[in-house]
Amino acid sequence: MEDVYRENPEIVKKVEWSATLEPGFKQTGRGTCLRCAGLDGRKYPVDDHPECPLHIRCRCVLLPVTVSFRELGLDIDEIKQAYRPYTILPNKNIDADGRRTILESGFHEGDYASWFDKQDRGFKLKAIGPRRFEMYEAGVIRFSDLVDRSGDLRSLKELMQ
Repeated sequence: MEDVYRENPEIVKKVEWSATLEPGFKQTGRGTCLRCAGLDGRKYPVDDHPECPLHIRCRCVLLPVTVSFRELGLDIDEIKQAYRPYTILPNKNIDADGRRTILESGFHEGDYASWFDKQDRGFKLKAIGPRRFEMYEAGVIRFSDLVDRSGDLRSLKELMQ
């Protein structure tokens, strides 16, 4: 995909990090990790972005950010961004039949941070941990502050500064 993006600079302006909308369980590492969740929705130059996949079992992708129809000379309104699917899964191993029960599924319009905001307190605590959640809830940090530009998790000490 990235080769196609690079070969079409007149159409592809940037790339956007897209993470899976699933709960992340900080203690066990199941679901969407905090690193990927923090990058979701960030836009980068085609040749200057974090390596994707970011880690083993990463399900993220880089989506093209294209020029508008009007920039192409067409008098057409842009298509509304599609809703993204999400899944709420329990924090347990896959069972003997190779399945995990889906507790909830649906669609969301927006990035991981806006989806995170709609979740309950317990979800948030499990995903980012109590200290980060305390800072987030107090408005000291934004969701995107949890990771740096390259997707490395910021320490509590870094976040407090």
